[in-house]
Amino acid sequence: MSFEDGAKQHSFDLVALEDAMKESYIGTKCTKLAATILFINLCTIHGVSNKFANELFALLHLQLLLEMGSYYAAIILNQNLGLNYNNIHACAKGCVFFQGNHKDVVPCPKCGGPCYKDEVNMVFPLKVLQHFLVIPRLQCMLITLVMSELMLWHSQNSSSNGLVKHPCDSKAWKHVHEKFPTFASYPRNVHLALATNGVNPFKPTCSKWSTWPIMLLNYNLPPWLTTNFFFILLALLILGKNYVTFKNFDFYLQPLVEKLQQLWTKVVAYDVLKPLGSRSFTLRASLLWTIHDFLGYGVVVGVSHQGYILHVPFVG
Repeated sequence: MSFEDGAKQHSFDLVALEDAMKESYIGTKCTKLAATILFINLCTIHGVSNKFANELFALLHLQLLLEMGSYYAAIILNQNLGLNYNNIHACAKGCVFFQGNHKDVVPCPKCGGPCYKDEVNMVFPLKVLQHFLVIPRLQCMLITLVMSELMLWHSQNSSSNGLVKHPCDSKAWKHVHEKFPTFASYPRNVHLALATNGVNPFKPTCSKWSTWPIMLLNYNLPPWLTTNFFFILLALLILGKNYVTFKNFDFYLQPLVEKLQQLWTKVVAYDVLKPLGSRSFTLRASLLWTIHDFLGYGVVVGVSHQGYILHVPFVG
C-alpha cells in the first residue's frame, strides 16, 4: 500500500496538505496551516462565539489568510488533514453505540432505556462520545522536519549511567523492546500512554453533567514536550449527564482500542527525513501504561475506590 492509499484510508488528504503548507501570503514564513490552527486555537481557548470567529476570519481574509474567508472554511481545512472528530451517540448506560446496525434503533435494544431527549421540539442525545482521529495526527507529526527529528529523541538520549531520566530507561519500556524486537528495531515507532480523569466543566457544585477526556501521551518526544498542552493527543471525550463508571468505561474505549490495535499491526506513514522514493514506511505504536489519579484508577481498573469494604476474616 502506498502512502497515498494509506492517506485516503485514514481521511488524510495529501493535496490539501500541500496546499496548506504554502505561504499564507508572499514574503511570510507562516504557512496557511500554521496561521489557521493558531487562530482556531485562540478562538477555542477564549471561548468566543462562531459569529465572532466568522467575523475575525472575514477580516483576516482581506490581508493574511486570503483563502480563509470564514471560520467554517478553517474547520474544513483541518478536517481535510484528518484533524477532526466523529460524534458517536451512545446508550446512557453504556450498552450500544447508535451507529452501524444500531443507527436507527430506538430505544436501546439491550436495556430498553431512552436514547434521546426531546426539549422544545429539539432532540438531544443522552450520551455523546467524541472520537478524535489519532492515526492522521501521528502521520502529520512525521511529515515536517522539526517534528520528525523530535520523534527520534527517545532513541538518541537514553541514559548512559543506569539512572532513569526518561521512560525509555524504565523496565517496562525495555521489557516491551525485548519481547517485540521488530517493534524496537525502528525508532520511529510510537510509545504511548493513556491518561483519563473525570472533570466538571461547569460550577464545582454542579453534578448534572459528566465529562471524561481520554488522552494519549507521546513518549517519543522530549520529556518537556510529552505533557505540553499542544502535544497531548485527545483521543476520546465522553459527554453526558450520566456519570461514567467501571461498568461501562471499557465500552466507551472501544473506538480507541480499535485504532490502537490497527496502529500495533501497521499503518502506512511518510518519513520526511528519508531520501525521496523511500519515505513511505510502516508505522506502529504500542500502549505502554495508563496514568490516573486514585478515583480514575477505580473507574478504569474496576476496583473499589470509595466507601468501605467489609472484610470477613477467614476461619480455617
